[in-house]
Amino acid sequence: MWTLIRTKNKTKLIIISLFIIFTISTNSKNNFIDQLDKNNNLEIPNELNLKKPKNSGFWPLNFIHVDGNIVGNWSATAALDWCGGNGSSGNPYVIENVTIDAGGTGNGILIENSINFFIIRNSTVYNSGSGNEDAGIKLQSVSNGTLINNNFSNNNNYGIYLQDSDNNMAS
Repeated sequence: MWTLIRTKNKTKLIIISLFIIFTISTNSKNNFIDQLDKNNNLEIPNELNLKKPKNSGFWPLNFIHVDGNIVGNWSATAALDWCGGNGSSGNPYVIENVTIDAGGTGNGILIENSINFFIIRNSTVYNSGSGNEDAGIKLQSVSNGTLINNNFSNNNNYGIYLQDSDNNMAS
C-alpha cells in the first residue's frame, strides 16, 4: 500500500515538474522573441550623418611616398580614391587595395617623418629595388602605423623595413 502511495506521489511530482519546466521555457522563448523584435527596431543616432562607404576597387600603382614633414602631404594622399581618413586615432588614414610594382628600383611604399595614425591593408607590393634599404614598404621615422593582410613578397631585399620607427604593428 505504501508503495502505491509513493508511486502516485512520484507520478504527481514528475507531472508538476514537467508542467513547471514547460511553462518556464515558453515564457523564456517569448521573452527572447520580444527582445529580438526590440533590437530590430533600434534607432541609429545621427543616421543622417553616416558616411557613404567607398566602392571597393583595385589600383595598380608604381610608388607611394608620404612625407609627414611636407605640409598637406597626407591630406593630399587621402584625397585619392585608394586612401581615406584624417590621421587621427579614431579615423586613421587608410591605404587599401593597391598593387604596386616598384619596377626593380627603390621602395614600393615609403612613409617617413609621420606620427599620424595610418593603416595599410589588403595591398600587394613587389619588385622593389636591391639597394641596402630598399623594401616593399619602408617606414622611416614613423609611429602609429598598422599593416594588415598585405603581401610584400618577391622584393629584391626586404618586404618590410623599419628605420627609427616605433609603435607600429604588422599582422
